[in-house]
Amino acid sequence: MQEREREREREVAHLWLSENGALHISGELGISEGTVRNIVKNIYTKLRVNERKQFVKKLAD
Repeated sequence: MQEREREREREVAHLWLSENGALHISGELGISEGTVRNIVKNIYTKLRVNERKQFVKKLAD
């Protein structure tokens, strides 16, 4: 179960890095927009960031 969650986080993070919005990502992955937002929130919490700019910078370091 956790591996599937990690894979989904990787998919969302990749699409989020490409400047895609939650609505676009939800369509691409076949999940709800709310689920995308929850996944992004979880990623931000793990990385200790609050916004996309910080997320991109953190992954670039």
